[in-house]
Amino acid sequence: MNLNGEMSISFCMKANRKKQQENNPAAGRARIPAIRELDEPVVRMWGKTQLEVENHLGVLEFTQERIRLYTSIGIIKIEGRNLNIALFDSETAVCSGEICSILYEISGKG
Repeated sequence: MNLNGEMSISFCMKANRKKQQENNPAAGRARIPAIRELDEPVVRMWGKTQLEVENHLGVLEFTQERIRLYTSIGIIKIEGRNLNIALFDSETAVCSGEICSILYEISGKG
């Protein structure tokens, strides 16, 4: 939790990131976060009413109770009440409403 009372949660796959970093030493020298290099999803949450997903690949499902976003490493499912997609572009989706759960569904790609 930061000084503004916001809680930030980030999800990533550490094993794949470490392997990719070894294959790309320039990312370490430039101090560029490996997550940006890999186009893996980054999830941030503020309180329980706003959630941001970077590096998504599209919306699979959108209702007031559930939003499912496709990513390079699986599906992120957000469940709650009065859910809305407040901002959506080719890289970022910001979901708002009463967020009750976030579930990561692993894809079969490995």
